[in-house]
Amino acid sequence: MSLFSLNQAQQPVANTQLGQVAGIQQEGLAIFKGIPYAAPPIGELRWQAPAAAEAWQGIKQAVEFAPACPQLSSAFTDVPGQRRDEDCLYLNVWSPATDDNKELPVIVWIHGGGYSFGSTAQPIFNGENLAKKGVVFVSIAYRLGPLGFFAHPDLSAESTQGSSGNYGLLDQIAALKWVQQNIHHFGGLADNVTIMGESAGAISVSLLAASPLARGLFHKAIAESGASFGNAVANGNIGQSVKPLPAAEAMGSQFSATAGLSLAELRALPAEKLLANFPRVSELVLESSWPAFDGYVIADDPVTLYENSQQNDTPILIGSNAAEGSLFVQQTTLAQFQQLLQAQFGADSDIGFNAYPASNDAEALTAQQHLFRDLAFAWHSWTWAKLQSKTGTGAVYSYYFNHTPPAFPNMPDLGPTHAAEMAFVFDLLMPPRAWTAEDQQLADTMSSYWVNFAKTGNPNGAGLPVWPAWDNAAPQVLHFTPAPTVGAVANLEQLEAIDLFFQHARG
Repeated sequence: MSLFSLNQAQQPVANTQLGQVAGIQQEGLAIFKGIPYAAPPIGELRWQAPAAAEAWQGIKQAVEFAPACPQLSSAFTDVPGQRRDEDCLYLNVWSPATDDNKELPVIVWIHGGGYSFGSTAQPIFNGENLAKKGVVFVSIAYRLGPLGFFAHPDLSAESTQGSSGNYGLLDQIAALKWVQQNIHHFGGLADNVTIMGESAGAISVSLLAASPLARGLFHKAIAESGASFGNAVANGNIGQSVKPLPAAEAMGSQFSATAGLSLAELRALPAEKLLANFPRVSELVLESSWPAFDGYVIADDPVTLYENSQQNDTPILIGSNAAEGSLFVQQTTLAQFQQLLQAQFGADSDIGFNAYPASNDAEALTAQQHLFRDLAFAWHSWTWAKLQSKTGTGAVYSYYFNHTPPAFPNMPDLGPTHAAEMAFVFDLLMPPRAWTAEDQQLADTMSSYWVNFAKTGNPNGAGLPVWPAWDNAAPQVLHFTPAPTVGAVANLEQLEAIDLFFQHARG
């Protein structure tokens, strides 16, 4: 007898604390899409912590993805035909469970998109092939942009915690609580949950790993190309720094004043109008759409928390890609790059000039891409590995993805750029790219490492090259190419230069 009962339409039906849901059966999996984990954050619930969802009678159909959270259009993340709505706090489950294999490990996926874009319906986030390897896979939506990360003094005054601006992170925590309460109905083990994310999703993973509100809600963490250990000290935003709450509130006040609208009027503004009028700083990031140190969700500077052994101490699997910056930086001149170094490093500009030398425009482009890679991604992962190994008991497994996947037709070859590893991790090598047998082998290898880690906290397993745990005395990293090899930390000289900059910025 299977874990799930079947309704008259032969759909799998699972219980939750709020009611029953019916999904679909596909290739040995029970798949449920669009399960509510919190109340719709609309009306007075806009810019509030997520409230409990209401129970329902009968069987709720869970066969289609819910609407994406409101966001501006992006060629990278838009899903054709998917509508957007503030009523977007839903999750999805892929389960291979039967009565014979209950209590499976659980992976909870947090998508990226600069806290401003993305949805669980993006095809690359299909959990099917990971679930087939023996895990229950859950993907969660969370509020984005100014609807998820808008801070304002009046919002902080409304809060019993005196905080505002981290509603998207509170959504993630609410989804993790849903998993704790309900995942056993889908064959998952609530005591064996791995949070996993990429880019802003990985930054979320690192913040959850430091948040007291997430304690006990997960037991392992995977962060691909993202973390936040820079404090709010770097000049500019390129270092993925989290702002202090007063700075975030000041930005919210400025927006409210510029718009000429009170908080009540902003709350009543249709989401699309709010988005259309919100200031943008780039094609990928909205000005105020970023977490803030609020003393509540993010209790303190993560470096301080780790130094004092106050993190949520779990095994972690983290890493970055060799050409992260090629997606974000595709043209520059030597003069522009030199101006950037001066602006970014200030009094420490010699650090930048020495670590990222360039004497012409072509060299400047490569150097700026490498700077973006290290300052926005690689330094944070490296720092996280060192801190966790210093004060935690959970093992660290670090990787460096250095395999160039086939380019999309009519698109430039960007190398192992930001997000290039995801097709391999999810084992989803989809057309129209001209994948090879080498690519498929690497996808099977990487997805197996990730699933093994979710099962046991150790990625190693039969038939896989040995991946050593990080040791601060002699750190080793698994370099992902078609033939993965163990090696030293990549680009260490540049990472040490970035580290010196952050040390100086911290005083």
